[in-house]
Amino acid sequence: MSMEESETLPLIVFDTQGFESEEAYWQWQQNMAPLFDAQVDAESRHCFSASAEVYLAEHCVVSTSQYSEQTFERDRYWSEQYDPEHLVVQLYFRGGFSGLSAGKGITVKPGDIAVLDLRYHLKTRDQTSDMICIVIPRSVYQSYNGKQADLTSMVIPAKHPLAHQIADLLKRLWSELPVLHAELANNLLNQNLERLLDYLTMAQRQIRGTQKSHKQQKKEQILALIEANLSSDNLSVTTLASASHVSRSTIYRLFEEDGGLAGYIQKRRLEKCYRLIEQGYSGKLTDIATDWGFTDHSHFSARFKKIFSMTPSELRRQATQVLGQQGVIAGADSCTEVQDWLLSL
Repeated sequence: MSMEESETLPLIVFDTQGFESEEAYWQWQQNMAPLFDAQVDAESRHCFSASAEVYLAEHCVVSTSQYSEQTFERDRYWSEQYDPEHLVVQLYFRGGFSGLSAGKGITVKPGDIAVLDLRYHLKTRDQTSDMICIVIPRSVYQSYNGKQADLTSMVIPAKHPLAHQIADLLKRLWSELPVLHAELANNLLNQNLERLLDYLTMAQRQIRGTQKSHKQQKKEQILALIEANLSSDNLSVTTLASASHVSRSTIYRLFEEDGGLAGYIQKRRLEKCYRLIEQGYSGKLTDIATDWGFTDHSHFSARFKKIFSMTPSELRRQATQVLGQQGVIAGADSCTEVQDWLLSL
């Protein structure tokens, strides 16, 4: 990754080409860290690729990126480590994603505008994608003319009239930033941020007027409760039914397509264990199993291997090797350029 310095806005250029597969994945993960925990399946890392150009502006970050299929997540533990409450606005030219954001199911296709609210849990499965993104600190959008509208996660479909206006604005900004002096570029962005936020506020009001199916609303409510209480010993159909005022039988039916409620919760907990081990968890594996509700270690190991095709011990050995190599990756320190800017906004 390199940082180009001139009289234009600071520009970060990143490309995994030339890196070994594990190095490419690690570099990408580090750059995404203040926003998301980027996850690539172990069997897909040998062919992983990503590239990005990132302009570091006074009050926002504007970028284009292309990347292979992966998962992005932002949970309570990630938010405690990286706490920016930014809004992320994305225009997808290719690919897209589906998942959960701010307690709601979310699906994005080419031409759609995605707005992600980083105050809340998020987990999406992204296809191989190509998109423009602008990251806006919450304090910035609230400062415009005293606006206090509570923008949150949503999708503006490509066919929506405001989606066309937002897409045109983002594409025009991207085409003009490379040729403008930094002061003019910042002025242009500041002028257009207010227009962009007005478009998003209008779109949110219109979209909220379109009601989802009662079944979808119920499931999104239950999913949000599960994510908020995933580490709790008391997480069960009984506590979910009590907190959501949805019957036990209805909850069971809602999760039939996910292999059942218990299976869904167990899979999410195993995914948490996987991420902690992969990131260098130093405690006993039996402790991490117990922390996430697995009292029988042999059962934990067996279920773990069934889902991830390796045991927790095998993953730890692999993670130790990767983390040991990261200290000698050429240019690793440059990953902090984007991180520091995002955290300082």
